[in-house]
Amino acid sequence: MKYFSIIACLMLMTLSCQEKNPVDSIAPIRAEAKNGSARAAGQYNEIMAGYYRTGADRADHPEKLTTMLDLPTDLDMVVVFTVNTSATSNYWNVLKDTYVPELHKRGTKVIYTVGGINLPSGYTHDATGYDKYAKFLIDNFLIKYNVDGLDFDIEDSPSGQTLTDKVGIVTALSKYVGPKSGTGKLLIYDTNQNGTTPFFGAIYDKIDYVFLQAYGRSATSVNGTYTNTYASKLPLNKFLPGFSFHEERGNFHDVHSPDDQKGIAYDYANWNLGKKGGIFAYAIDRDIADQQTDTSPAPDYKVTKNLLDILHGNGVQFYRDYNYSGPVSSYLKKGTYTGFQLSVAGVTNDWASSVKIPAGWKVTMYEGDNFSGQSWVLTANKSSFGSLSPSANDKISSVKIE
Repeated sequence: MKYFSIIACLMLMTLSCQEKNPVDSIAPIRAEAKNGSARAAGQYNEIMAGYYRTGADRADHPEKLTTMLDLPTDLDMVVVFTVNTSATSNYWNVLKDTYVPELHKRGTKVIYTVGGINLPSGYTHDATGYDKYAKFLIDNFLIKYNVDGLDFDIEDSPSGQTLTDKVGIVTALSKYVGPKSGTGKLLIYDTNQNGTTPFFGAIYDKIDYVFLQAYGRSATSVNGTYTNTYASKLPLNKFLPGFSFHEERGNFHDVHSPDDQKGIAYDYANWNLGKKGGIFAYAIDRDIADQQTDTSPAPDYKVTKNLLDILHGNGVQFYRDYNYSGPVSSYLKKGTYTGFQLSVAGVTNDWASSVKIPAGWKVTMYEGDNFSGQSWVLTANKSSFGSLSPSANDKISSVKIE
């Protein structure tokens, strides 16, 4: 991550370490349905994750204008990222007693970031020391806050004793979290490095996901990094590229202002859509209308909601040209759409030539406004309205979606 607060490290050193077996206290993840029908009916199953900076929360700083409960209800995963929050802040009680239980009810997984997993002084550089430190992390973060997994952040290519220590810690953690643990709890490798480092080569089978910090890059660049360095060891559905909202005094421009549904964030969402693990946003609490300001207004989460629609395939999309090409409409939910309502969604009169429809949905298209005239009923994607009988190409004026 761009700025990892040293507060997290201080918390690690000041909390007491418990000597019980952590596995006995790890509650398995329960599958819970997302709110609303759109999530359940979506075409895709990609993850939208967001790093939420604790210092932006009203529970930590009363003058702030947001809380974790303002996050979109169908967000798949939120990562607790410690920034400017003291170990004695009331935020930690609210996180444990209010935020995590409520987010779990929504079906949102909560992950805790533990930083660079540097072995603190007082721990031996061997399996005993690594396991002791892993238990410390499990007890004081995973179990204490009842979160769904841990995220660790590596922003260099460690070597020598540092490499040995970090690999040893991940190996020890993998008994309690990650695909080898059997607990269902997640272990996430968050990095700006490619997949050729000795560290990744030693731990790739012990993690659930790679979150690649690809701030300010391009989908083409990300594709090269995955294909040339990660693909041989990591399935695409475990790989999530990340963008950054405009952090105060930050210098990334991954989201346009005003939002035009273009730019790096949207490029990442559409890259290998339906195949990759998903995407993540750094500083999701900065999802605000003005992506140039350094002030902190309340987030509206407009961009996150748009990205969720893309990643989940939440609705019907019309395309101006055959084969799902050219300008595209926004995602249309179930309902009825007159000509005016279609134009608001980006489907002007007599414009559409192809459509994508989620499985199980039905779309009735009408040649006339207000659901009149010739109609066509579709229950699956259609790449060419000209192939319908009679042709519907450039003839759609109103629509019903069920």
